[in-house]
Amino acid sequence: MSKISSAIRDYIRRFTEAKYFFPTICVVLLGLVWATTLNLIRAEYATARETALTLGHELLGTYEAQSLRSLREIDHSLKIIRYAYEAGMSADTLQALEARDLLPSTLVFSVCIVDQSGEVISSTDTGYSCTSNHNLLHALQKTDSLVISNPQESTESILSFGTQLHINGSAAGAVIITVEPAYFVSGYESQKYGTEGLNGLLGTDGVFRVLRIGDNITAGATVDINPSLMDQEANGAIQNYHDGIKRYTFMRHLFGYPLIAMVSLAEHEQLAAARKNAEKYLIRATAGSLFLIIVFAALFRESWGRKQEHEQVVQVEYIAYHDTLTGLPNRGLFSKLLQQALMLAKRNNRSFSVLFLDLDGFKHINDTLGHDAGDQLLIEVSERLTECLRSSDVVARIGGDEFVALLPNHKGGDCAEAVAQKIITAIAEPHNILGHKYSITISVGISMYPRDGQDEHTLMKNADIAMYYAKSHGKNSYRFYSPELKLAS
Repeated sequence: MSKISSAIRDYIRRFTEAKYFFPTICVVLLGLVWATTLNLIRAEYATARETALTLGHELLGTYEAQSLRSLREIDHSLKIIRYAYEAGMSADTLQALEARDLLPSTLVFSVCIVDQSGEVISSTDTGYSCTSNHNLLHALQKTDSLVISNPQESTESILSFGTQLHINGSAAGAVIITVEPAYFVSGYESQKYGTEGLNGLLGTDGVFRVLRIGDNITAGATVDINPSLMDQEANGAIQNYHDGIKRYTFMRHLFGYPLIAMVSLAEHEQLAAARKNAEKYLIRATAGSLFLIIVFAALFRESWGRKQEHEQVVQVEYIAYHDTLTGLPNRGLFSKLLQQALMLAKRNNRSFSVLFLDLDGFKHINDTLGHDAGDQLLIEVSERLTECLRSSDVVARIGGDEFVALLPNHKGGDCAEAVAQKIITAIAEPHNILGHKYSITISVGISMYPRDGQDEHTLMKNADIAMYYAKSHGKNSYRFYSPELKLAS
């Protein structure tokens, strides 16, 4: 559990560092910006598609109703004319019906009656020859139902609707009503359909009786329609037409007629507003991203600069208070730590020990083996001294081969004596210097607060006196300070 807690603390500490914190926060915010932007774009397109489907269904319903109304009007007129003709057998039937306002508007429709050979018996439009469409006449002779011409089988740019005539149970010709194909797509509104929308009447034979795309109106065109659209009414699926434009397509069979009402809306037109909004969102997200990157880059730079300055200050401070060779605290830092120990000891009525240490015979090794060997020896000695002390203790190098130790939490002389003996034993172990083993000893002097002094200078001086006494009386030993040692020195 402690390892996990330590790992978590280490992770948090690392995360709060500028080089991790600012980039991470920046990436998270950028992710939120772009996730929100993409969601908004998806919502815009989804709304636009839903709107297009709703509009398409509405337009199809309207177009279906208009087409059925026109077809029923034509069908009804054909039945009236047939009834009147068959009842009266008169060539003046059309004039009689027109006089009673029972014919469709002659401004839009043309009506004619032809015999079995296709010769015109009567017509409201003398400029139209019914015999020109033999395919229609041939189809009329096969059925009593309404027949709608196929524009591919006619040289005329008109739509013909006809029904067969009977006299005394025998075929006697036909009644034909003609109209411009544009009549069935006159309800096209650009503001609803767009400039590339489509509507028209598709025959069940796969041929358009009329087809309008934008302002272009044709008759007789064929289009490869998705078979599923023929089976599913007004499903709004995407259909790709011969002009390469994808359209939402809506279709519905006209009840009682061999025709399909068809409405299509260009996908790119219906999604234009969503696409424009998406571009705005992308521009804003890009601008926002650049702003975030600039802000966090500035914050990172400032934080990194402060960190560098702090590290430089720490490095300067470290150099000022540490020995450059061994890395141990120097005299200045040791003096501060000793003063802190004095204040705490006075406040809490505690005692502590100061150890003055000096290597025996270091000058001989330094002179005979050289300064490099001497430096290596000092480094190894500092490492052994550190290992002999607790983490709360302090050891410092105050010059040459002189070291000093502070034992702030040691109570009584027994503790200091045990540490001194441990140090002597550790230093006496052979040292590996430049590939050779050399032995060296150390002399230790001990002063204790408050017995041997109550200020820094006195404690240091008395520990030094004790150390010189140990060195002058056999070396490789330790001595506690006492007034007698001062007199003896």
